[in-house]
Amino acid sequence: MLRRPYLEQDRSAPKRQRQIRRRLPPRASQACHACASSKTRCDNNQTCARCRKRSIPCLRDAHLSDEEDETRDPATVQRAAFGGEIDASLPGTFQDSFDGAFSNQNSTASSNGALDSHAPRSPTQNIADGLPEPPLMPATWGLDASFDLLNQDGPEGGLVWGDWCLNDHGIDFFSPMELPLLTGTAQAPRHIPTALASSEPSVDGDARIYSVQQGISQSIGQWTPKSGHYRAHAEKDMVSKDLLSLKIDFSGHWDSSISSEPLVPRTRDKIIALAVGSCERSNIGAVVSAFPTIDVLECLINIALTQQKGDLDGYIHVPTFFKSESRVETIAAMVITGTSRSSHKAVQKFGYGLGEILSYYLYNRAEREYSLTRDLQYLQALCLSVSNGLWSGFNNKMELAKSVSGVLISMLRVGGRFRRNAYSSIAPISTDVGDILEKKWRAWVEQESFKRLVYHMHIHCVQESFMASTAGSQLSPSELTLPLPESRELWLAPSAILWKQAFVRLQVSAPQGKVPSIIECIANPSTTRLFPQTCDRGFASQAQVYAIASLVRAFKHTQALFATNDPALNRSALIADECQERRLEQVIQALGVGYNMGGSEEIAAWNLLRELTGMHLYISFNQLELFAGQEGPEEAQAVYPTLHTWFQSESSRHAVWHAGQVLRHMRAIPVGALHIFHALACYHASLCLCIYGIISKRSTSQATSPAPTSPETSVLLVVGEETLSTRRWIQLGFGTPVISMSPTSSDMPAQSEEATALSSSYITMNVAIEIIRKKFRELLDIEPRLVGNICCLMQSIGNMEQTGLFGSRDAS
Repeated sequence: MLRRPYLEQDRSAPKRQRQIRRRLPPRASQACHACASSKTRCDNNQTCARCRKRSIPCLRDAHLSDEEDETRDPATVQRAAFGGEIDASLPGTFQDSFDGAFSNQNSTASSNGALDSHAPRSPTQNIADGLPEPPLMPATWGLDASFDLLNQDGPEGGLVWGDWCLNDHGIDFFSPMELPLLTGTAQAPRHIPTALASSEPSVDGDARIYSVQQGISQSIGQWTPKSGHYRAHAEKDMVSKDLLSLKIDFSGHWDSSISSEPLVPRTRDKIIALAVGSCERSNIGAVVSAFPTIDVLECLINIALTQQKGDLDGYIHVPTFFKSESRVETIAAMVITGTSRSSHKAVQKFGYGLGEILSYYLYNRAEREYSLTRDLQYLQALCLSVSNGLWSGFNNKMELAKSVSGVLISMLRVGGRFRRNAYSSIAPISTDVGDILEKKWRAWVEQESFKRLVYHMHIHCVQESFMASTAGSQLSPSELTLPLPESRELWLAPSAILWKQAFVRLQVSAPQGKVPSIIECIANPSTTRLFPQTCDRGFASQAQVYAIASLVRAFKHTQALFATNDPALNRSALIADECQERRLEQVIQALGVGYNMGGSEEIAAWNLLRELTGMHLYISFNQLELFAGQEGPEEAQAVYPTLHTWFQSESSRHAVWHAGQVLRHMRAIPVGALHIFHALACYHASLCLCIYGIISKRSTSQATSPAPTSPETSVLLVVGEETLSTRRWIQLGFGTPVISMSPTSSDMPAQSEEATALSSSYITMNVAIEIIRKKFRELLDIEPRLVGNICCLMQSIGNMEQTGLFGSRDAS
């Protein structure tokens, strides 16, 4: 016989009148946190059998009643989760906000230093807002509960550094990564302190009721959509409800005169028609009222054009770009790109809402007209949409961007754009004048735009693969037989006559040779020094090192696939791996010797990627993430013996040295060359340094006697220049690696008071966080959402040490 729960009202009701209530199967939200995170069945006892068997706390959330839970609107829940920042009933239009804002266009944004702490939300307050009460946690990882990254307002009600006020439907990019030995849930930190603390914070588990497991419980890109995640919801958020006069400052350098062609009202009407035709019927009024004036749209387009002109891998030819002649989807995509450089939440929300509409429009447009899959401007709009989504920091947009990038790659591949025979040699001659020269220039521009688009997507796919340790690039370098892009001087020539003059000048300075492909550069790295003058050396070198990075990651994936415990098979596999590793190592070293041209911006960013590639060659990054808790405490404990063996090898010291050099070059990157991907690279490097330091600390505590070290090589700086001491440490292990605590300088003695050992993961992570934040403060008035989530993840990993579990013997 089934047993039913005893109800309080059964005492007074007659036995015959008692209503038999059938018990429903337990929902996922009714399970304790330990069972829910492990996706195992949980019983309804006060302490479930699994938690009692494992001797871990059995914690559960407080739930709403069934009636209240069914009547609550998902969008309301989402708004309540982020402080109720969006109020769809307030009057006003986005256009009015923009008009008032551009009267103060030259005003400065809020001070970057306004990082005051805010009071934490209590559990009862969360319940009142319709959210489940976060449970108590046995380990807090040193995060203060007053930190709330997702709360919408700063101390003065404005946007401050690290503060994002967008309706993001509860989506975090880096938040889904699990840390080991946790059983509770936590709220993401609001403001991470910008200055390094002089001493490590103490852990107070009773005062901090949140854990980081909820925020980083899954690997990168893995998330669970909820009922409030839908396109129409983003469309409603396009309208600004801020009754105050908005102050919009576009961050970074942009040229207001980059295009002499004004935006005509007809083009704005086309964009509105695109949005109205693709949005939900119930949101048409909100979408139409959200559109800013012509002047604002023109400003946003000019910002995107300035970015395309300055980017080394830009693929839109600015001199021949005319707003009145371009496709409407390309104009809309450039407007969205421009909003990403704004410092106000209303502009950002408009861009994200329009991006949702554009993604839907691009798909439907291609379905109705297949010939667009070979159209240059359509492919450029699709590429802009993919880039905006991938670096937005919103999981739903990132997931769609990764999917659409595969579609774009397929369009280019099937269109034959990866093959050399799809491109002809176009060069002006002395008799070319007038219309003949103009037509030849236009044909060269279209062909060059396709080449740059292909190589941009090659770089994009490699960067995308770095976001997940087990993912490979969607585009193999072996497919790219097309010639490398031609000279940047030719690309930026504003007219056909100047293009011809630049071409003649480059041919005179050096004879014209065959432009190699990326495959030829990989096979012979010295080809970099032999590039013809008409080749874009900066772009070619960047594409070359990204191709090497793709090969290194593919090699590590293959190495993990064939890993075995069979001695006979393992011996042959080791020989093959050593040969391949030696070959890739030689290629990376040859790149460092061969590439010595270009400006400081190109060299610093190029060196950072080269060092990141070298680091991945000597470590399985997937194992680092597993040890950090990506798949739970069991996997973290299982991978420790492998990492301990790696720690004792020379490969670990090679990896640590390259990781330190990544941080060093990050400090040297000029603002003009800064990209969000560089923050991701710093996360990879800091995790390598952190794990090495933790294993080193544990190994030292277990050692019976200290290893002998030479006084002359006892301390060395991994973020400094290479010396004889560093080479001796890498090859022989003599010395103690340290890291500079200064976020601005790496050139200091290793014995300086500002240098600390890698054994403190808290200090190591905070040094890397400060390097990232300092760089992006120089570029933007506000912190990009993705950068903020990366820093939050790094902060959480650094705080592992505070619990005494991550670096303890019990954790292994």
